[in-house]
Formats: sequence, structure tokens, C-alpha cells
Amino acid sequence: GLEAEAPLVELEPDDKEPEKQRSGLLSGSEDGGIRFWDQGRCLQTLDGHTGAVHALVVNWESLEAVSGADDSSKLWSLKFGGCIRTMSD
Repeated sequence: GLEAEAPLVELEPDDKEPEKQRSGLLSGSEDGGIRFWDQGRCLQTLDGHTGAVHALVVNWESLEAVSGADDSSKLWSLKFGGCIRTMSD
């Protein structure tokens, strides 16, 4: 299967703008991809790790995420759909 044991992070609804409310999550997978899901559909895939994603944390205000895998840690922009910075040994 694609989904690894990386944590899933829930997107909390925006109480200030009810018309924009949604529930979603970000998942890390064994194939090194990071996927943003909303209502059961994958809206975006971020590729860059060469192995399974083991850790994942999101700042929903800035729409940035940090992922960790054996090869590196990466800072992602969910807004622009790409890697901002890679950190490795």
C-alpha cells in the first residue's frame, strides 16, 4: 500500500469564513510522496523524498509543511505546491 505510518494532520475549518470551510488532511507515504486530501480526493501530490515519509507536521496558517524521511527533511509550500528547502547531512 502507499500509506505509511506517518502522522496524518487534520485541516481545521476556518471559522471566520464559513463558505471556505473544508476538512482535509496531509499524508506521508512509503513512496516518498506527500498528499493533500479533501473529502476523500487527493488534491495535490508533493514528490521529493527517495524513501518513506516518517514524520509530517503542518502550519495551516502559513500553508507550509515539514516532512522527514531517511534521506532528508523538507520544507514544503502547500500554497505553491513545491519544496522550499531540503535539509540533509
